Amino acid sequence: MNTLVWAEIFGFIALVINLCGYQIKRPRVALWVLCFPCLFWIAHFGLLGQISGAFVSLIALARNFGAATLPERYMRGTTAACLFAVCTLTLPSVHAPYELLPLGAALGIGSAVFFRDRPLPFRALCFSGEFCWLAYALYISSAALAVSGVLMMLSVAVSVARHDMPSLRMFLASLAPARPVLQPVPVRVDARAGNQP
Repeated sequence: MNTLVWAEIFGFIALVINLCGYQIKRPRVALWVLCFPCLFWIAHFGLLGQISGAFVSLIALARNFGAATLPERYMRGTTAACLFAVCTLTLPSVHAPYELLPLGAALGIGSAVFFRDRPLPFRALCFSGEFCWLAYALYISSAALAVSGVLMMLSVAVSVARHDMPSLRMFLASLAPARPVLQPVPVRVDARAGNQP
């Protein structure tokens, strides 16, 4: 089999694991599972010659592992270091504007790690990151990554519907402008008016 076929096989394996990972209710457990597809995405991008995508996936592996295992005080520093590493390692390999999309994906999903104990913001940021991966896939003509982007966005939406609807309703209610409460206007009755002819 040629390189392109292997790249797509690795991409679709990563896709299946990603789908399973996003359906897990607890973000910390999901982050454990999401370490494994990073390995396959590294191979996928490497075989396609997309170094920025491979760098981002490698750092995502370190970020997910740290977020799943480290206590809060170390996790924040580790995640910030990973986001910094994504920027410094990815930017030199960028030769066209579309190559910034993996960076956007990494920043979206990477920022989600800061909300590992708050499922709704975690999933919302993951959704934005997956949207960037979808756009990147369309530019590099990666079928596996494009299908992954669409299915991951759907998977996150299904996960929100399954696990986070009460939180989402409260959040949307907080965005709605408060309705003014109409107070009845008191009517003053002049007692002398009844005595006049």
